[in-house]
Amino acid sequence: MSNQQTEKKNLLPISEYEEKIWMQQLQKPHSMEWVLAFYTLDNRCEIEYLEKAIHKFVMEDAQLNLRYCFTESYELEKQIISNYFPALEIKKTERAALSGLVEALQKRNWESESQAPFFATLLQTEEDLYLCLGQHPILNEIINKETLSAQLSSNYQLFNQEGENLILNAAEIVGVNTAEVSDSIDKIADTILNAFKESLDDPDVELDDDFFEIGGHSLLATRIIGNLVNAHNIEISFNDFFKSPTAQDLAKCASVKNTNAVVKSAELGGNINSNNPMIDDKFPLSMAQSFLWDSHVATGMGAIFNLPFAIRFDGEVDENVFKQAFTDLLLRHIGLRTLFVYHNSQVQQQVIDETQLGDYLWFWSSEDTGEASLESEAAYVFDLSRELPLRIRFFKDKDTKQQTLSFLIHHMVIDEWSLNTLMPELSQAYMARLQGESPVWDKPANTIHEYAVAQQSRGPHQEDLNYWVNHLQQATPGLTLLEDKSLEDTNPTPNSIEAKWIELDLGTNAHNVVAALARKHSSSTFSVVYSAIAQALQRLGNLDELVIGTSASGRDEPKYYDTVGYFTTMVAHRVVFKPKQAFGNLIEHVTGTINDSMNHATVPINLVQRKLEIPAENGLLFDVYVQIHADNALYGSLQKPQGNKVSYQQILPKKTESLFGLHFEIMENVVDEQRTLRLIVTYQTARYNKDQVFKIGQAMREALTTESVFESTTVETV
Repeated sequence: MSNQQTEKKNLLPISEYEEKIWMQQLQKPHSMEWVLAFYTLDNRCEIEYLEKAIHKFVMEDAQLNLRYCFTESYELEKQIISNYFPALEIKKTERAALSGLVEALQKRNWESESQAPFFATLLQTEEDLYLCLGQHPILNEIINKETLSAQLSSNYQLFNQEGENLILNAAEIVGVNTAEVSDSIDKIADTILNAFKESLDDPDVELDDDFFEIGGHSLLATRIIGNLVNAHNIEISFNDFFKSPTAQDLAKCASVKNTNAVVKSAELGGNINSNNPMIDDKFPLSMAQSFLWDSHVATGMGAIFNLPFAIRFDGEVDENVFKQAFTDLLLRHIGLRTLFVYHNSQVQQQVIDETQLGDYLWFWSSEDTGEASLESEAAYVFDLSRELPLRIRFFKDKDTKQQTLSFLIHHMVIDEWSLNTLMPELSQAYMARLQGESPVWDKPANTIHEYAVAQQSRGPHQEDLNYWVNHLQQATPGLTLLEDKSLEDTNPTPNSIEAKWIELDLGTNAHNVVAALARKHSSSTFSVVYSAIAQALQRLGNLDELVIGTSASGRDEPKYYDTVGYFTTMVAHRVVFKPKQAFGNLIEHVTGTINDSMNHATVPINLVQRKLEIPAENGLLFDVYVQIHADNALYGSLQKPQGNKVSYQQILPKKTESLFGLHFEIMENVVDEQRTLRLIVTYQTARYNKDQVFKIGQAMREALTTESVFESTTVETV
């Protein structure tokens, strides 16, 4: 036995999380990546004082000079070392080599017995100076980036009392794991599960619950994927989401790394006071708004972009209180009180100051009905430069006293996604006002004006623009059906946007059949019905391919997910038909095409067509537009005290104009606790007729209501 004396160890307690991460490091070291934080430094920074500030932080403030090792009895020890720590490593590099260096730092080995789980590296290029602070995931419970940067700045000033303050400007790291999350599958699964619970408003969701079987749909999946990658740097592909729709299985598909690492300065939005902008504030349009405005002008600035929402209540609504509640929304979401005015030959957004809202007429009670109707309201033509882009009008049936609400709003200031924010907040404000109180919001409302300023500064994402150009290069535009038709519009020079609409009956069991097909082919309700539409049109037109337009949320930054405004982008998918293609294969082709495109759906179609050198006068590349309305927020309730409520349901508008030759709207809602599926088709009467639309519906129903069709029927023989 040796009598050699050793220095007494300064041991610290170890958490279960640390044990799990250390074991993962021991067994799978290549699966662990360092969490990196990057900052740009001013050239006046004194490296000597920076080094002292880091050393003090590691050795005294946070005590990060740790070692982890096994004892002779195979127990894990965590020891704090009080001697040498290499506070700051300096690396000089060319900018072209910076990406590779960053990747190497992220993947560096960690010898837990001899190295601290923290490092600081100074990266010097000819142009810039970056500070890289790296922490091993084992420290995630101990430290966060905000505490780290604040303490470093304080320490620097302590050592450099007569000099300049340390300015740490956070740099955005594209493709590098900067989030405080480990590669632990269990931890990722818990993060995904929490996202499921929040999006579905269901605290009882479990790890092995199928997201789509418990009420999820593709729009919610889009929101979850965006939140995970931006808030936690957890990357999940849309295809994986549909193939592995449980939190437990998704965690196995998730990634927290990207080898294409580059460093760039963080993009900052405009400094806008979203609480009360001055009336003379003017802001640019976003790219999506610019496309919509150009279309608005091209179609005569009429009512085609009105959103004639209408709802029917099953109980009595206090109309004066409702006006107060909606006024609260106008004050909170300044996009709803925006004018569109020309300034220096460009249209801009101008916010109406809240003190001047009283100068604008926007609300009518049921006592003011007069000769108005839902139809006359829907056809109202806004002067967006002079009046609020919305009109709220109540109607009351003389016999039943049932109230109906016309909620007319112009598309320039709202998209359907926004309703998921607006309607719950309306209910919250209504409840508060019934009790004589003002609503209290849990967080501020970000504005589309701020987003538009930031987007105009950076322009379109070139990678996304290139994706669509490559996808649509030399695609066959429009739609040609084989048979002749007689126009329903007998006018010799028919209005090309005049339209009619009908509902296609897909069968009483349509939703169950579609849901089963979606599960079988790792798809979604939207993609299955989209595929059925594509197949029906292929049959009627003997098509080799078809370009179909659809909507994407356009919200590429999670901070704007709850912003009320128009963010939606139109995108176009190229559906290629193969000879004797089984319908199941078509579903998988369509699903893959749509899901692969989702990460690039930030660029409006007009920019893509301009890049493809398609003249603007040629119109859109597609004649067919498919859209889903899932869990429509216009089906809901206004909350009242003591748990009471007034429920409401949407009244579908009677459309008379359409921007598209054929516009398919998939309605997926919960009615009487049962999921339902409806299909509304609006068609331009100058180009299509009712018989053609019914034939499309017949072909779709044959597929969607007969399960055996999907097993044996090909596109050519339906």
